[in-house]
Amino acid sequence: MLVEVTLTGQIIRGSLVMPETALHGDQVYLANSDDQLELRPVTEAFRQDGLAVIAEGLAAGDRLVLDDVTPAIPDANLLPIEVQS
Repeated sequence: MLVEVTLTGQIIRGSLVMPETALHGDQVYLANSDDQLELRPVTEAFRQDGLAVIAEGLAAGDRLVLDDVTPAIPDANLLPIEVQS
């Protein structure tokens, strides 16, 4: 017996999707306008299939750091390489 299911839910307005590997606990690493490291707290809605949906804390145009920066020192200088999608 086969069953076809359609799941629907509420839209989380203002949410953004990112790779879950770029999430460090409850914060993300960003490159600010001066190419310096910014640590910003975010609110995660959920994770699925290697992605994290962020409900609060990120905005369109924020430059997310995808690599693991160790040590993650705020205001450290970065040399960003833009990823083309």
